[in-house]
Amino acid sequence: MRFLAPLLLATLALADTVHMKGGKKIHGAVVAEEPEVVVNPFRSTLPGMTLGVQRFPREKVKSIDRTPPPEQEFQRRLLEAKDAAAALELADWCAAQKLRDEEEYALEIVLRLDPAHEGARKRLGQKAPKGSWADDVALAREYLEADETAREGILLRIRARPAFPFDERTLRRAWRSAREKKGYQKDRMVALRADKLAENARYTLLVPESYDPLLPTPLVVGLHGGGAGGADGKLVVGSGAEAMNFYQRLCEARGWICACPTAAEAGWRSRMNDDLIDAMLEELLALYHIDENRIYLVGHSMGGGGTWAQGSRLPETWAAIAPASSYGVDGISALEKTRTGFYVYHSDDDPRCPVDGVRPAMQNLLGTDTDFVYTELPKRGHDFPQEVVEDIFRFFDARTLGRKPRFRPQVRPLSSFARKVSRDEKKYLPPLGEAEAGDESLSDLLKDLKTGGGVAEQAVPRLVVCADPKTSSAVAKILLRPDAGSDVRRYAARVLGGRKAAEELDTLGRVLLVEEEANALLEMLAAVGEINDPKGGEAVLRFLKRRGEYLAKRTQGGVLSQSDWETILPTMTRACELLGTFAPPKAAAQIAATVVDAVLLDGPAVRFDTENQRPLPYAQALAEAACGALGRLGGADAVAALERMWKAREGGASPLVRPVYGPVSDISGWARDPRIEGFVQEALAKLR
Repeated sequence: MRFLAPLLLATLALADTVHMKGGKKIHGAVVAEEPEVVVNPFRSTLPGMTLGVQRFPREKVKSIDRTPPPEQEFQRRLLEAKDAAAALELADWCAAQKLRDEEEYALEIVLRLDPAHEGARKRLGQKAPKGSWADDVALAREYLEADETAREGILLRIRARPAFPFDERTLRRAWRSAREKKGYQKDRMVALRADKLAENARYTLLVPESYDPLLPTPLVVGLHGGGAGGADGKLVVGSGAEAMNFYQRLCEARGWICACPTAAEAGWRSRMNDDLIDAMLEELLALYHIDENRIYLVGHSMGGGGTWAQGSRLPETWAAIAPASSYGVDGISALEKTRTGFYVYHSDDDPRCPVDGVRPAMQNLLGTDTDFVYTELPKRGHDFPQEVVEDIFRFFDARTLGRKPRFRPQVRPLSSFARKVSRDEKKYLPPLGEAEAGDESLSDLLKDLKTGGGVAEQAVPRLVVCADPKTSSAVAKILLRPDAGSDVRRYAARVLGGRKAAEELDTLGRVLLVEEEANALLEMLAAVGEINDPKGGEAVLRFLKRRGEYLAKRTQGGVLSQSDWETILPTMTRACELLGTFAPPKAAAQIAATVVDAVLLDGPAVRFDTENQRPLPYAQALAEAACGALGRLGGADAVAALERMWKAREGGASPLVRPVYGPVSDISGWARDPRIEGFVQEALAKLR
């Protein structure tokens, strides 16, 4: 959609304007002014871009207008206004620009930082906030720190204060939010609508230590790259934790929250992933104080395509989006309609997502009123350069959500805590008041466990301490249910381990032989370890043999997908550790056959993506566990297996790396690695 001429004239300020002496005007980003004027028509200011860049002798240029859109400049300056003097200076600038709403908000900031500032109060007149912001905040913080019994009394004091700046709904959510975790949280399970989402719906979350439950905070959503993996293509290459690596430092520096979901299936354009993102967003808006006018979306590679898809699906959610290295372009018209800005990045030699799928669409935007930046750097392959990520965040800094009817950028934050409490929030999320210990029945806790996801995760510690004698047997029945999701079985196993339910070792052993999902298996093995009964050794022994058969089943033509490799080997690693502890009969022989011979010495080739995956660390961890177990177990089988490994090392074999397609390779053969050699040598020293 293209806007009418009056709007076009108003938005041309999105770009710099170079006025030539002959009367011609050139629009774009002025990258340099001396010794010549350099203009990037795609509005990128990063050095190195050559596409469409124009150069003019300085003497042919009459003037340069570098006045940014005032609404965007206001947001940039607002982020830098850290004290009352800077906020007052910003208010003066707004007055000069005739930005009335912005001026009022800047003056309100002055009074928050300096309640006694008479100049700001006089300029606001009747619009000046009543009462003392500092006193009101102090009372609100007293409420946040109170326990359940004390906070209702504080509410009575709050209700007696006129024009208190926080309503009770916001305060109750802030009280709950103050009890949520801060910092880095890998693979946090989604709780909201967990029973309606794909199994193991999760996201990696960063909540900076500076997070304040009383203040609306910007949110960045990052979508990871990757693709389909595994022998059947049903596994997902890439994760939210990997995506977080791009954004964590920049969000921490700004005090912003960042959430990176792991796709339910490869390709972000699916109903399952739509449901995941919707539930994650709604959950975050309820649990953390989010500024709904500052929610941003960014993604690279597969995540870049997902950014186009999710950006155009929810254009009235995102203040701005940034698709990077995507396979193509989609949804620009939806973004134009809501005046949602987008920053696009690509490399001119990208071997995986060719630039031809993106560049023409960007060229079509030249001379339009669309709020966009296109950065195309030479010879960067499929990388996501850090300087581009930083430039994307500078783009985000200046943009807030535009709302109907004109989609004008919003001036003030919009508190997510002001939302009505939904049925789903009541059903799936922690209550807005602390539940009294002992109030929940076993049936209530089992219901939460069967819901799965974050709801089941929250039920685990309560089930571990549940006094009902039927708890362990009831949880074991859920573990055995074929219709239970793998995340439900995962948390059921965690409960049994936490309760040290030795009477359910047989159940754990039975499920270990039929479960295939790696996280659930690791929880079951952990439960066997926590129970710490030697009888568990036989169950682990049978599991290791079955896991070797599963690896062979997933191997096709001597080649195993890295996605299978990285889910199977950690379970084998944990099994070796447990066998070294419990020492059941024939454990050394089983480790020798299933791990040493079938994986470490003569294993399948591993097909992996050299940009996103590293197969060797999984082999290193498995070798350490296997050698450690053999060194403890001893006997002829253990010594023979370790000597075979040492002989292979002396033979000088090295990994065979063979390109398959672009950055994808196969690796096979004995990995001559000093760490693995050290594990073998240490174990042999114990036995000789």
